[in-house]
Amino acid sequence: MRLGIDYGMATVNAQMDVLAAHMAPPFNYPAPDPGNWIVSSELNGKPGRGMAIDVQYDKLVMQVYNYETSGAAPFHMAVADYQRGQATGRLMRYEGGRYYGGPELIGHEAGDAGEVKLDFATPTRGTLQFPGEPAVAIQRYQFGAAAPQPESLLGKWMFFTPDSGSLAYLRLDGISPTQPAATGGFLDICKYTDGETVQCNSDSPVNHDEFHFKPVNGRAIGTHSMSGGPESPVYVLRLKDRHGTLAGLGGAQ
Repeated sequence: MRLGIDYGMATVNAQMDVLAAHMAPPFNYPAPDPGNWIVSSELNGKPGRGMAIDVQYDKLVMQVYNYETSGAAPFHMAVADYQRGQATGRLMRYEGGRYYGGPELIGHEAGDAGEVKLDFATPTRGTLQFPGEPAVAIQRYQFGAAAPQPESLLGKWMFFTPDSGSLAYLRLDGISPTQPAATGGFLDICKYTDGETVQCNSDSPVNHDEFHFKPVNGRAIGTHSMSGGPESPVYVLRLKDRHGTLAGLGGAQ
């Protein structure tokens, strides 16, 4: 799970990949989820521009898929310092590199398109200001669980509550009538509530369990409360998608 951690020192703000079972909240801010990002207002099903964004420790790298006024598709990349969810850098244009079937060639900087600014509010949402444009909302392009489609939650999930040391699994395999229903696990109903938030309820003769989390590419830190009691952290991880395909855990069942 990728998380930004603030140690209270201006020079030490790391992004870490760690096992969920070894983590203890609270965390000060989330690191942006690596992968393909898109301008939210341009998510219309048509070909357009996009970004590949990754953060490793205190550096952000962004490659941009865009076009020039001539229609040419250039290669732009920004490398910037990253701290507390924000980064500002220069968007450089590159050319002269290796082409398909060609010999080894070294690309070189061919221009400076201007300054870019990024600000991330969540692992999947933020704002980006391109050179010569106002700031716009951006989001990670999701292939998995995505609000507000309840069917996108279908599959097998794992829930770990560190306060009690409990580990539970559930399989969401049906929608009745508009919410995924769970079988083979301790959760009964999961649904999207507001925005990206998922709420799962489980009822038994003695307890009412309630879970809240925001799936980020199939993983999340959320809260768990039992019968109206105090909330405790819960770590959520998707094991399989709706087709039974393993989601990055190798031979896990």
